[in-house]
Amino acid sequence: EGNMNERQRSGGLDQDTEWRQREWAEKSRQGEADEERTVFVRGVPFGARPEQVVALFEDAGVVDRVEGMFSRNRATGRAWITFESGSQAGQALDLHKAELQGRYIEVYPPWSRPARQALRQMQMDRDQQQGYGNDR
Repeated sequence: EGNMNERQRSGGLDQDTEWRQREWAEKSRQGEADEERTVFVRGVPFGARPEQVVALFEDAGVVDRVEGMFSRNRATGRAWITFESGSQAGQALDLHKAELQGRYIEVYPPWSRPARQALRQMQMDRDQQQGYGNDR
């Protein structure tokens, strides 16, 4: 019994997931902008197709669009998924650590540190592609 974690004792969501859902609900009440309707996913298998990602998330709600899975025709291992509503995106957080093609995916709000880091990396990649930041 001493080895049981909080999630096992409570029989429900762990505290981190509960906090993320409360944070999501608060931000969703502030409006239904794209950010409130979007989740960031990392760990997407390189062989996954957008249709497979949509199928995994359809229990959470209606997916409006999936973006960021490919850059220059190569898989990125991540995606931004936008739902019809903020509450549906909040439900998608429950899929954190779900399995897709034998890999665990991680699901975060778009304002989370992992999502912000991925956006910065995408911008740096785009800038390099356009020739910015090169010392030639």
